[in-house]
Amino acid sequence: MNESKICFITCVDNEFAYEECLRYIHSLDVSEEVMIEIIAIRDADNIAEGYNRAMKKSDARYKIYIQQEAFVINKRFIHEVIDLFKLNPQLGMAGVIGARKLPPNGIWWLADEKYGKVYRDKDQNGLQLVEEKEVQSDYEKVDAVDGLVICTQYDINWREDLFKTEYMYDVAQAMEFKRAGYDVGIPRQKQCWFIQDRNPMNNELHEQQRNVFVNEYYAQFQPLVSILIPTYNRVDFLEQAVQSVLSQTYRNIELIISDDSTNLESQQMIKPYSTTDHRIHYIKNPERLEMKNAQHCLDLAQGVFIGFLMDDDLFAPSKVEKMVAYFLKYPEVSLVTSYRKLIDENNNILEDGRYNQQIVKEDTLLDGIKLGDIVLKNRNNLIGEPTTVMFKKVDLETLGEFRGRKFTMINDLASWLVLLNKGKALYIAEPLSYFRQHSGQNQNNLKYMYKSIPDWFEMIEASREVGFLLSSKDYQEAISNYIRVTLWIIQTYKDQSQTHKLIEADASGYLKKAIEIYVQ
Repeated sequence: MNESKICFITCVDNEFAYEECLRYIHSLDVSEEVMIEIIAIRDADNIAEGYNRAMKKSDARYKIYIQQEAFVINKRFIHEVIDLFKLNPQLGMAGVIGARKLPPNGIWWLADEKYGKVYRDKDQNGLQLVEEKEVQSDYEKVDAVDGLVICTQYDINWREDLFKTEYMYDVAQAMEFKRAGYDVGIPRQKQCWFIQDRNPMNNELHEQQRNVFVNEYYAQFQPLVSILIPTYNRVDFLEQAVQSVLSQTYRNIELIISDDSTNLESQQMIKPYSTTDHRIHYIKNPERLEMKNAQHCLDLAQGVFIGFLMDDDLFAPSKVEKMVAYFLKYPEVSLVTSYRKLIDENNNILEDGRYNQQIVKEDTLLDGIKLGDIVLKNRNNLIGEPTTVMFKKVDLETLGEFRGRKFTMINDLASWLVLLNKGKALYIAEPLSYFRQHSGQNQNNLKYMYKSIPDWFEMIEASREVGFLLSSKDYQEAISNYIRVTLWIIQTYKDQSQTHKLIEADASGYLKKAIEIYVQ
């Protein structure tokens, strides 16, 4: 490679525009040590094919792939590009405007965070400076840049096999450089480097190429999400749950199904799905894991983010995409949850109950400790069941454990408190999951309710050790509600002549402790 040469490469089908482009190139400041090469490809099958052909013709270390409608206005452009690459050998590819993180649809200009600037002709009404976030260092690492100009110091083949139009080839090339281990960046521009005269977009062609891009690169620019289904003898509901996962708009998922069933019905049902979709991982447990089945799923998960789906619940199609977007937008968030709807056995929407009330009317970032205090004071898991929540795997290794104690009846809330103690929560106001109510559930079942008596007391006490309920008023309110609900549980078991379970849970002992705290 010729370290002293810079090559300007353009695919040309409009001679008038290209002549204007060349006039700007020829007006640039060039030192005597630098040679300029110009290659025009006029018979390209597509832009990627033309760029590949020109790339192989030139031995220049530095190549500038420039659209014929792009005009370089920074006279020192050549000096600044070569200096940028020499100072940053890790930087393989650079552009003047682009997205730090691609959204799931792959369209860079719809990203939340963009960098760079460029002058654009605004509907023939003169130039408009499109200015995104300012780059503070030599360059800002990004997922993608606009193809108006792409500067490189290494040669990597353009994907002419996939991108046969003027769309998405540029974003794909950024992915290829990242695959090769190089940075893609937006340089700091003290003065804007380029003017771009944009052509109208062919929406149909763009959408075709966008789908090609997403199919090829989705796993590269969107983190893996593990959806975990611990299941037991619910084959009909399970199939609906699986279908709701496979219908997600977010594609980079793995679905782990850990089957505790006493028969092979679920295994037979899932086989047609797992043989055609590599994202599904099915495990038939040789022995029942029971309460350990959910933990088994989590131990197997490889995703950055984790979402449980109970085998009788459902996801809304956009649940994963919207929750991941908020994790990426707010690094301080450790838990994302949402409003959820109740459904019956036939998927009919039920009226909201006490446990699924909408907390706020719009998507809201919440302080983790304050949200935990609300839950503990009101003895109400407003955060949601396991189906509702998504979290980072790195933040939660053991389910149902809080401050060294394993919780059984409220094991989900124990996990949420661990997460809320590590960061903020994000509440999404639209319903993104559907919690099924039917006769086969454990909720409000006398077989299990008594276990909540020790669980809630010990959770309230343990929570204060890590910063929850520090206000004496909040603590008193939590204890007061604990006493009220415990008395109701005691009366319910007495009415059913099942006081032996109250004795097993030491209900009178915990109630006495709570009353002593309350009257102090």
